[in-house]
This record gives sequence, structure tokens and C-alpha cells, in this order.
Amino acid sequence: MPRPKGSTDVKKRKRKVFLTSQQEREIVKDYNKGVPSLNIRNKYSISNAQLSNIRKSRNVKIRINHTDIQNWEIVSDLKSVKGVSGIYAIVFIWNYDDNHPERDYKVNDIKCYIGSSVSIGTRLGSHKNELSKNKHFNKKLQERYHDSEFSIKYAIIERCDEDKVMQKEREYLDKWNRCSLFNTWVATNEKDLRPFLEKAITLDRYSKNFTWSKDKFYNGTPCKESNCVHKNGYAQMEVKIDEERKYFTKHRIAYWEKHGEYPELVRHLCDNPKCYNAEHLAKGNHKDNMLDRRGDFPEKFEKKWLEFQGDVVKLTKEFGWKANVGVVRGGEASASVYEWERKLGIRDKYPDIVEKRIGYQNSYSAEMKDFIRERLDLNTTREIQDQFLEKFKMEVNRNLIYRLGGAQPEPKTVEQIERQVKNKEMYDFIRANLSKYYDWELCVMVNLKFDMLLSLERFLTLRFKKGIYRGGLKPKETLSRKEADMYGGVEYKYFLKENYKLYTDEELAFMVLDEKILVEPYTYHRIQDSKYSMAEFVRRSRLRDFGFLKEGEEAIPSGKDWQTGEPIYVFLLDRE
Repeated sequence: MPRPKGSTDVKKRKRKVFLTSQQEREIVKDYNKGVPSLNIRNKYSISNAQLSNIRKSRNVKIRINHTDIQNWEIVSDLKSVKGVSGIYAIVFIWNYDDNHPERDYKVNDIKCYIGSSVSIGTRLGSHKNELSKNKHFNKKLQERYHDSEFSIKYAIIERCDEDKVMQKEREYLDKWNRCSLFNTWVATNEKDLRPFLEKAITLDRYSKNFTWSKDKFYNGTPCKESNCVHKNGYAQMEVKIDEERKYFTKHRIAYWEKHGEYPELVRHLCDNPKCYNAEHLAKGNHKDNMLDRRGDFPEKFEKKWLEFQGDVVKLTKEFGWKANVGVVRGGEASASVYEWERKLGIRDKYPDIVEKRIGYQNSYSAEMKDFIRERLDLNTTREIQDQFLEKFKMEVNRNLIYRLGGAQPEPKTVEQIERQVKNKEMYDFIRANLSKYYDWELCVMVNLKFDMLLSLERFLTLRFKKGIYRGGLKPKETLSRKEADMYGGVEYKYFLKENYKLYTDEELAFMVLDEKILVEPYTYHRIQDSKYSMAEFVRRSRLRDFGFLKEGEEAIPSGKDWQTGEPIYVFLLDRE
């Protein structure tokens, strides 16, 4: 657009684009689908301010971006937040290079799963376990977990009291655009649901499709059991107004009908999920719900525990649990016994019974160990356990006998023997070829040679557990794959930490390439295709990523990494 005559501003200004209502609706639709803002602006030739105004005028929720998660508490050790109540997030971010052409888009293209718990560490651990076993209920979250282009982070959005977690979760789910969330259920306020609830109570499948129970009661009144029950055990129904459908559980409708409110969680006081008798319902929180699910089991467990004097084998059989711990004299036991002991604090209440039931490594005296050693050549493991019990009035863990020189049990089946031989051959193959190939190459070779399906992460985990390291490393503790980062891997970081003061960057670069320490093929190929050398890569990662400074160097931190909280070193000053 030409400027007015005599104006000193000679730059042409971009003509403002005027949009029709149809175009604005299409923009909102694209935004809600997760289309990058830059693509939307280019498609409709609009500015960022115009896009923001359209979003605000049409009450479109914002997406989660990099700025939001900078204020969250990133959790690296889930055990450290056990018992912490609040709102958590499972965050997926792109793995990107600072020089990547789509960096600006990827840094803000963040998608999360948001939840709440009275024990965030335990809940996140459950999510992590289900994702690793490919059994998570959220299919989209499971797919993203296996996508190598993304990194996963666990975060606490806000810590709060137990009685406020449900309310806070609803607020956060209602704050952000659904395209930024993996949650299949997103909070809806009672005002929006009211027309559907009012219609629901008039439908026959709610008002007539039930039976009064003859054997289940609460406070003298029978349970009102739905005749149609979902596979999860709850009575559900669909309500449709025009073309919009919503799904409800009948007990939540019943609570709304009686009390006029729609709380975050409704408890069954009768412990009958298909009941929707309003007299049997109460609003609550996560902790109340967990206690309801336990019922009278804690009392039953403690009573049986005392009856059997803590015998884990008998307790396993009594409660019908799957035996998965084979270290107890007299048979196999379930880890659930130990878990319930911990939850109910039984070990602290009855320490004498626990000590007599089974010895722990730090409770064995020198006399006890000598007693075991004297019998290693003459008796079997079971005989030593019997004699030990008779003399010291306590059981001995068979693993202690193995550690003191006792004979390890032979594999029971042909399959177990073949598996042992195969594993030994695999580790021998890895040791023999470790210096010849990178990990991503060696992982493929192992899968082909031994007919396996190891991922690179699983391959590294197995290698670290066996103490097979590159570059002559001998870590004091087993390195963990979860500690690895995108700058070459945990071994690369550990290698630099051990050697950066002893060698120049050029020498370190040669050693890294010679020992093939880099883990990620992306890092390796990026170096090959870039203008700077391996020595420059070592120098940059040493200073910027890890802050490993040699004598006479001073790095200037520019801020903190939002993921780890560690300082970021952007450039170097050489002291004269």
C-alpha cells in the first residue's frame, strides 16, 4: 500500500485482510485440530494479532506451549513424589535441533495427558508401567510413547490438598484446547450438562430399567441395580439432543437429581458399581474412592497375617494371588503380600514376627554366615534352610546361601536351558563387536542373529546391566538408559566427565569416534552433514550442555533448562 504524499516512511505496508464469518469458522476449526499457527496465518494471509483476536472473540481455548510448562515441576525420580497430592502431566515434546527449520513450531507443539492423584509418584509409576508394557488404556498416548521423534517428561503442574485435586484437575482440563490434550474425557461444567441431565431422568432406561436387589443393602435400604451394565461394571447410558450425544453413568445422574449438583467424583457407599440408589451415593475425592474400593479387605488381611505369622506362602494361597517371588523357603509367594504389608504398616506394627519370618541381609551375624559356610559342601540349600531355622529360630533367604557359595539351582526345563545358552551367546557377541559397531548397528545385528525384537533403549539397558561399557568406563553404579539425553547418550556424558580435564577436545573427539560412544544415529549423522567438526561438537556439548569447564575457562550461564533445571551455557570466555 503506497504511503501518503510527503511521508518519510517509504516501506509498503501489508494490506489488512478482512475475513468472512465462514473463513473465521474455518480458521477456528483448523486451530482446534492442531494445525500450526504459522500455517494458518500463511493460508489466510493474516497476522498473529488477527489470529489472536479471532480466537478471543470466538472463545477458543489456547493451546499448551513452551511458556506454560516452564513453570511446571519436572519429576525425574517418581519415588521422590510418592504421597504428594496434586495435578500431574505426562508431557511429550519434539526432539529437535536448534538449527532445524521447524524449530519455532516444534518448541511450542506440546501435547500432554493431565490427571490428578493423592499420590502422584504412585500414579505416574502406574502410567509408566502400563506404557512400557504396551497396555495403556489411552491408545493415542500409547502411540506417542513409541514415537522416537518425541521425548517424554513427567511433571507436577500444581501441588494441592487432597480435597481439592478433583476441582483443580477440572480447572486445568477446562483451561486448554483439546488438541493439546491426550485426555479422552475433558471436564464439562454442570451448566452445559443440565439440558442432557434433565432429559436423562425422563427416559425409560433410567426411570424403569432397574431391579431392587434382594441381597445387597446399605443402611437398611436395597440397592437399585441397573439391568444394563457396561463391561467396566457401571451402569451407563447415552443421551442425545439434536445431533449432540453425551454419555453418563446412572449413579452420577441420580446424585444430580437428588442434590442438584454434579461433583467431580461420586462414591458408592454400598460398594456396588451398578447401583444408582441416591441414598447410597456421596460425593468425594480420590482418597475416599480408594478407601471405598478396599472395603473390609485391610482388616481381613491383617487378621490372616497374624494367624499365619506372616507366612507369605500361605497368605498367597489364602488370597489366590499369582506366585511371582521364588525366594521364599517352602514355595513361591506373591509380591502383593509385601505390598499390602507396606500399605497397612504391618511391618512397623509387628517387627518381631517380620524378623523371625525371614532374615534380611543386614540382620545376619558373622556366626550365622559361618554356620551356613560350614554346611555348603555337605547339604543342599533346603537342608541348610531347615537347620538354620532350627538353630536360630528364623528363616534364611536362599539368595544369601547362593552368595556365600551355595550351588545355584539348575534350570528346570529345556526351554530355560536354551534361553540361558542363547543369552550367554548374545552377551559374548556384544562384547566381541562392541568396538566395531555403533549401538544402533549392533542392536540390529543382535535382533537378526538371535531372532529378537530389542529396541535401542532395551538393548542399552541390557548392556548396562551386564556392565558392558565403551571407552574403558567403570561406573560406580550401573548406568541407566533413562538418564540418557539427545547429546550422544549417557555414556558420552559420563565419558566427558571422566576425561575432559585429561585431554584436549580434539583428542576427546578422536576417542569418541574410535570407541563409537555416540548412542543416537541422529547425532552421528548430524555431525557428518554439518560444517563443524567432531571436536567442535565435543566442545559445544561440553560447555553448553554439561558445563564441564577446563582450567582457565569460564562459561556464562544464560538460564536454566526447563526440563532438568540445570544451567545452560551458551558461550565461552577465555581468561587471559
